[in-house]
Amino acid sequence: MMGLCEYCPLVERYVCIPIPFEPDFLESSRLNKFGLKCPKITTLALNGCKMYTYVRGGDDRPFDFGMLFKVFHELKYVDFSGCTGLTGRELVTGGGGNNLEVMILRNCEHLKQVAVEQFIEALIGGHLRLLRHLDISNIKGLALDDGGTQRSFRVSPILIQQLLEQRPNFCLVAEFSDPS
Repeated sequence: MMGLCEYCPLVERYVCIPIPFEPDFLESSRLNKFGLKCPKITTLALNGCKMYTYVRGGDDRPFDFGMLFKVFHELKYVDFSGCTGLTGRELVTGGGGNNLEVMILRNCEHLKQVAVEQFIEALIGGHLRLLRHLDISNIKGLALDDGGTQRSFRVSPILIQQLLEQRPNFCLVAEFSDPS
């Protein structure tokens, strides 16, 4: 990633499938440097990445989506499919993302039902006005607890109805496997 920003500052799309993955990829200073050196990024796909911010000499902490959107001002498309550690709480508390049009969170193992519903409520309230596509599909369902052992295979139909009334052209993809 850092080599890319040194030699290709006009890059607009960045796709990362970690093999192997640098543990400090999401460290604040590296992400800031990447954003400053590659300000034109419109597409960011971090498929299968560990969504924590690594702190040298300390514990991992939840990923800061607010910082992501502040660093990448042009961001329109994000794909965090298969990422671990992403609970969805970060989506509600993160600021920015005013240009974001598409968010894919397919098969994020730790994505919680309650956080997804809070995010949908925020969308109904006007958060991320340009967002037109959200994919929260998961073959294992959404997590109900911190350990992810209990799963849910639905999102509130009332919230979905309210979202689609508020934003008629919105596409919510929520495909879950049959729990039986």
